[in-house]
Amino acid sequence: MAGTKIDLSKGRGQAYDGGGNMAGKHNGLQAHVTRANPKFLFVHCHGHIMNLCLAKACEQTQKVVDHVQQIAIAFEYSSKRQQFFREAIQANPEAADPLGNKKKISMLCETRWSARGDSFSTVKNGIFPLVSSLEKLEEEKDEQASGLLAVILQFPFVVTIVILAAVLQCTSLLSTKLQYETLDFNDACRYAKQTTSKFEKWVKESQAVIEEKEGENKDQEMCEPEFDKLFKEAQRIAQILGVNESFPREIRRRPQELAQYADLHDYFKKKSLSSIS
Repeated sequence: MAGTKIDLSKGRGQAYDGGGNMAGKHNGLQAHVTRANPKFLFVHCHGHIMNLCLAKACEQTQKVVDHVQQIAIAFEYSSKRQQFFREAIQANPEAADPLGNKKKISMLCETRWSARGDSFSTVKNGIFPLVSSLEKLEEEKDEQASGLLAVILQFPFVVTIVILAAVLQCTSLLSTKLQYETLDFNDACRYAKQTTSKFEKWVKESQAVIEEKEGENKDQEMCEPEFDKLFKEAQRIAQILGVNESFPREIRRRPQELAQYADLHDYFKKKSLSSIS
């Protein structure tokens, strides 16, 4: 820092991730900088905090996250698979519009969860050409294509990818804004509030529906909860793909846990809302 001729006496703030080498209380970078100028207030980077929150919220979806990474890697290192995917997009007008200029599935960023939204959205919006391209590759004896098809053509995968794409789309703007050099504190708070308000609205809408079913708020006009819209979208996709609606395999093997849920909708709703809350 001395070599860059930065005047530490004028510093008033520093922010890093939570790694010991950066945020360590005694020997981290922030500690050394603070000793040079006590007015250099250290704040844990809120962009990094948001990534940690997203990672925690998505722990229950780790299997699907891993599958998406497998799909991305499979296409990333095969020009033939990429070509089949592009051709399938051209042959599927329904997928071409939401995909826009995206003609490949990006590999998942290991450290920035908010940056994974593009990958999940591409898989969700391009699931029909993705399946079509894998089916053609399977016909050409591509063994990996068979395995990926077996993963994608499962109802839990379809539901989870639809929900993940929606959740990460809500956080992508905030993630981008938090990295602006010109961002001030008031705007940061406003963008953060906009994001949290969306998730609070999801939870409140769903809770209102539950109360209405239990006999409360009968006179209140109900709007369709966001989760219900996402679940219907997943059902639509599954129907087109010929995928039967079913619980995840690990839940089907635990009858006592399965008995806690009224149906598939109830299961995915409670799992999703518990993560968002």
